[in-house]
Amino acid sequence: MAHTDIPDNVAVLELRNNANVTTNTSLNGQQYIANFGNNYWSFKLKTPLMEVWEFYAVYKNFFQQTAGTVTDVRLPILNDAVGTVASGPVSVVNDSSTSPEYGIGVGETKIPVSGGSGTLLIGDLIKFSNHSKVYMLSEDTNLDGSSVDVINITPPLVSSVAPADGSTLVTITYDNVGMQVIAEDNVQEIKCNIAGLVQYQQKFREVI
Repeated sequence: MAHTDIPDNVAVLELRNNANVTTNTSLNGQQYIANFGNNYWSFKLKTPLMEVWEFYAVYKNFFQQTAGTVTDVRLPILNDAVGTVASGPVSVVNDSSTSPEYGIGVGETKIPVSGGSGTLLIGDLIKFSNHSKVYMLSEDTNLDGSSVDVINITPPLVSSVAPADGSTLVTITYDNVGMQVIAEDNVQEIKCNIAGLVQYQQKFREVI
């Protein structure tokens, strides 16, 4: 699926990591919390006030094209790593450990990797080559290109990053990270003020 860049004159607002959490309170006031996983990202795009002709160019080329369809978008700024110019291929190490702690199965948040150089910073978005879910780094990672480095992610892995054939390692994308999304609203609302300026907003959620 080809990437679609969000127009420059659209802001990304309220990026959220949505968790499937249920809270139950007993008669004595004690709370029990169950996290069922299935985390997904959501965000809202909002245009500034624009002339009608300017707005419809954005609407036609982006918002209308994404209505009711799954689209792979690149979020402005967030799609690229902001650390010290990370470069080179980075692969998941097909291994697990308890000290230091890391693993490659579903539910893991500490993933062993090797290769590359530079620094990935907390807040950087990444993807693994074997599934479309987007993750965010929860700690800084220095890539030394040779030894095993551990990346810390949120949410936990929704799919194993072990090599499917036992040999072809899963790789990591940390620049030009696309997110597979669909518009949450079935109604597209366009606001126009008495000065003839138009504004539009739309909510999107991640799908995998």
